[in-house]
Amino acid sequence: MLESALAIATGEPVIRFSEQQVVDCQNWYDGCYGCSGGWPIRMHESTKQYPILREDSYRAYNRAENNCQIATNSGIDTSASSHLASVANAYEVTPTPAGIKEELCKGPIGVALQARGAFSSFGSGVMTSEDCPFNYGLDHAVGVIGWTVRNGIEAMVVRNSWGTGWGEAGYAYLALDTGNNGWGPCGIYQYLHSVDMDLSVYNNPDYRV
Repeated sequence: MLESALAIATGEPVIRFSEQQVVDCQNWYDGCYGCSGGWPIRMHESTKQYPILREDSYRAYNRAENNCQIATNSGIDTSASSHLASVANAYEVTPTPAGIKEELCKGPIGVALQARGAFSSFGSGVMTSEDCPFNYGLDHAVGVIGWTVRNGIEAMVVRNSWGTGWGEAGYAYLALDTGNNGWGPCGIYQYLHSVDMDLSVYNNPDYRV
């Protein structure tokens, strides 16, 4: 989500951030727990103090929680030329179809939903609240990158992180309905947020990639 938000804000190509840095270093921040998960909005807020480095400046994701290389000063380049922009503001999105559509006109939305159950086995089509009851709780973070109409149903375009072999080439379509007592398919309306990027670092020539 941050990569897309930065690209939209600058009009420049997407640059990969280090997911591994988030796992290794942001787990000190309230609501961030390394490999044990955490709340995306809290991780985004933590970048105000520790901007995310490029993946090639820190290291690629390795599916493990390691010592923070920035904290230990173990050869990772933390100079200005390695940093990108951080988040200026992380905020909640109005949890309604209209609120989601309005925010998507600006950029992607970070969401948490219930992956356990129907969502994990999504294959194709549009998943509605009836298809995906919200009865376990939030346990997975994804991004909503747009909305469309499929088979006459307005649907959010959801980008997952489980590879292209899942869903429709890594994507799912969740209906913009208000079932599940207003929480929508898989509880997706319960936790919606977006960010404003802090470009003061990125726009400084000393910080450019």
